[in-house]
Amino acid sequence: TGALAARDANGRWTFQPDARRAVLGAAGETNVGIMAPQVAAILRAGRAGADEALLAEGLKGLEQLRAHRIPRGAQVWEVPLHAPDILASAIACDAFTLGYTLTGDRRYLADADYWARTALPFIYHWQHPRPDLAPMRGGTIPVFGATFYTNSWFGRLVQWNGLALARALFQLQRAGGEARWARVAEDITVSAMRQQVADPQSPLVGLYPDFWNMRTGIPGYWMSPTPILARALEAVGETPEGDWRVIRNDGRLVTLAAPTPAANLRLNHEPMAACGEASGSFTLSFDLRYELGPAAYLGLSGVASPAAVRVDGTALPAGLGGGETAGWQHYPDQALLVLRLDHRQREQVAVVLEGLQAADPAAPPREWRFGSGPDGWDGDPHEVTAAWEQGRLILTATGDDPYLSGPPLALPATGIKQVVVRARVTSAGPLTIFFATDSGGYSEQQLLRTAPIPADGRWHEVSAKAANHPRWTGQLRRLRLNPPGSRGAVTEIAAIALR
Repeated sequence: TGALAARDANGRWTFQPDARRAVLGAAGETNVGIMAPQVAAILRAGRAGADEALLAEGLKGLEQLRAHRIPRGAQVWEVPLHAPDILASAIACDAFTLGYTLTGDRRYLADADYWARTALPFIYHWQHPRPDLAPMRGGTIPVFGATFYTNSWFGRLVQWNGLALARALFQLQRAGGEARWARVAEDITVSAMRQQVADPQSPLVGLYPDFWNMRTGIPGYWMSPTPILARALEAVGETPEGDWRVIRNDGRLVTLAAPTPAANLRLNHEPMAACGEASGSFTLSFDLRYELGPAAYLGLSGVASPAAVRVDGTALPAGLGGGETAGWQHYPDQALLVLRLDHRQREQVAVVLEGLQAADPAAPPREWRFGSGPDGWDGDPHEVTAAWEQGRLILTATGDDPYLSGPPLALPATGIKQVVVRARVTSAGPLTIFFATDSGGYSEQQLLRTAPIPADGRWHEVSAKAANHPRWTGQLRRLRLNPPGSRGAVTEIAAIALR
């Protein structure tokens, strides 16, 4: 990742100013605000992919953070490196909370609590009666210092800094921290709400300011209220960034990511702690409530294919076809399990995953024959209906741009000379194959075409040469197949291979 590459020869992240910012601190110095964003990014990436190597690097970063005890250095685009900084408190708290939820080591929870406490001096904890100071309680001063040593931030609220802290505090409390942290986060969120433009006739309605001068009562610049909404959702127990849970299975990392809180979470039929521990194959069960649409997706990283998936006591069918039909799919090359749950009849469903076990990603496939499911190939439900039958995918165009997207890939393009497809069609024409690599996504400059397929009711094997394409370089990331014809055309695919 970029965070790993940004370290110096000693494995540290340091301040590297340009000419204009050289007055803010010496190049090569470091502190918690310089390091914590990088450490948190590494830990979050390790969690998402159940990546033990990234987790190990992130934990090394947490050990480096322990050498620093003063929050400073998170806003060095304009503030001196040494200035005490609430954003540094927030990000350090977030990093150590991640460390705790990934390992179950309560020392990290204590560290997160320490960094939360370092933020308290930046917050107004009382309310002045003046009407123009309504946002005072819960208002947050960004730094004890000045922009380029001249523009002081004392007495000026910068609530987007505070909302970053509120995010860290809500997550700390949810992970097992004290209940008081949620109360502090709620104060910060309410202050942000009081800073929003309330006049429904104003073109700025709903926005909140980049800063609020408490001495004059004058706000400045205007920002999207998205983080206010996210914090308000957290205040009532929702998880706008998803509910992430971690299990250590024989010492290996398994991650559950759900769109809403996984309630009544149980590991082997027992309530699960912040970081669960399991030996051998295990069972995971929880209730999931979802109100935002007919289907909810959730995933487990770092696992082999499960023995069984049940929803409300009924086996969930294997395979993720087109549309919103409930099902599950395991991707061995990513050690990833994806579930699609049907919430059309019930907002809350009970999920049971049996026979789970940690696993490493397998080598990415180079061929798909659809013997047990669509193998991660799916169509846009607005353009095509995709159905799976034993050994084939059946695509019926419903829009003007029907296409089939493949699963994520990580294959060196130079080792692949052609894309081979076995298909039959009702509308004659070539298959168009768009490809995405490290250097770019689908475009008219990144496509291949096969020879035309006749509409004669027979199966045909066609290929698209890739070896000489100027953009067929680096890592191949994904394929998209556009069949011939438009609305009503039917294309059946029995195999796709990279050779």
